[in-house]
Amino acid sequence: MRYSLVFLLMLLPGFAGADELCGLPPELLPPPESGQKCYDPGPADETGKDPKQVTDLEEKKKEEEKKEEEKDKDSGIVAFPIAFYTSDTSFGFGGTAILFKKSYETAEEKRSDSFTTVLFYTLNNQILNANAGTLYMDDGNFKANAVFVVSKYPDEFYGIGPDSGWDDGEKYTPLTIRGEVSFSARLWEKIYGGLTVLQGYHELMQYDRDGALADYLRENRTDGFFSGLGLLFTRDSRDNSLYPRTGAVTTFSVLSFNRLLLSDYTFSTLLFDHRQYHSLPLDSVIAWQLHLNSVLTGKPPLPYLPALGSQNLMRGYPQNRYRDRNFMAAQVEWRVPIWWRFGAVVFAGLGTVKGSLDDYLFTDPKFAAGAGLRITLSKKNNINFRFDFGMSAERPYLKLYFNLLEAF
Repeated sequence: MRYSLVFLLMLLPGFAGADELCGLPPELLPPPESGQKCYDPGPADETGKDPKQVTDLEEKKKEEEKKEEEKDKDSGIVAFPIAFYTSDTSFGFGGTAILFKKSYETAEEKRSDSFTTVLFYTLNNQILNANAGTLYMDDGNFKANAVFVVSKYPDEFYGIGPDSGWDDGEKYTPLTIRGEVSFSARLWEKIYGGLTVLQGYHELMQYDRDGALADYLRENRTDGFFSGLGLLFTRDSRDNSLYPRTGAVTTFSVLSFNRLLLSDYTFSTLLFDHRQYHSLPLDSVIAWQLHLNSVLTGKPPLPYLPALGSQNLMRGYPQNRYRDRNFMAAQVEWRVPIWWRFGAVVFAGLGTVKGSLDDYLFTDPKFAAGAGLRITLSKKNNINFRFDFGMSAERPYLKLYFNLLEAF
């Protein structure tokens, strides 16, 4: 019986690979043929599994976990709580947050769907809630943007034009509810075109009936519904939509508000905005911006009258310090990492307001500059919380700004 079995095994190499004979007792193996080798897997572990196979499985599992971890870094939520006190608001509290998820990525660009929100409430029963979202579809061939704002927050009116006095400020409280949706499609390479719809309600709730604002309101509405429709064109060559280091984004839009759209206000606006980014040594970035906001025709509600001074442009001036039918500004900012999750910026801006584009040419320029601290909350996506201090050339008072993401 033993010899019969050996004979049978001698015939097996013609029907099976030599590896299938490995592991049999030596006395049952046929004499080795020329060039024929038997693979010895080595001793099995305590579970009876091949150690090499176990190692391969562990490495594969680690690779999958690493890929999953990288995937998680491409999406997430970053939030930051804030508490503050001012004489106009008393104690206030709230926070800001961003939700993001990578939409698509190529060798040239990375785009992320995102939703940002800011919410503040004060003990004086004041509220500010601003929300903005961006969605990329079909690998960036289509793009949708949405903005929704509810605000009952104090502001100041200094008058119209670039010559209004600093001592002429009047406090007032407007109620504004605004929603804007735009949808655009890729027309050619980096160029998009589409439509924008903007609707909302505005009401001046508290103001001095005998002041300069009352004089302005004698020829303008104090409240009403506004509804507009317009065209939107964008060219976007940024390498990253959340924190660009190279490339540029240019936006041009024209909006018309009229009775056909059930608007109580009749006016039209033009917006041009260009932002450029350059990567520099020390892993730093220099960014600059050109901005033009104009009322072409009609009388808009006060919040839509172009204004100089905000947390994103002309930092250092009070919010809406100068107002008129046209606002033009330019700013530059250098962003540099310092250590670990900390970074710094320095910035400067130049701008003015005018009643007509014919007499622009910066005959009354306003200048502001400042610096800021950055705390990186998401290192891979460079999502920063920013503290900026700005000062205008007209008044030596520091203005503090804080928010998620960069100013532009």
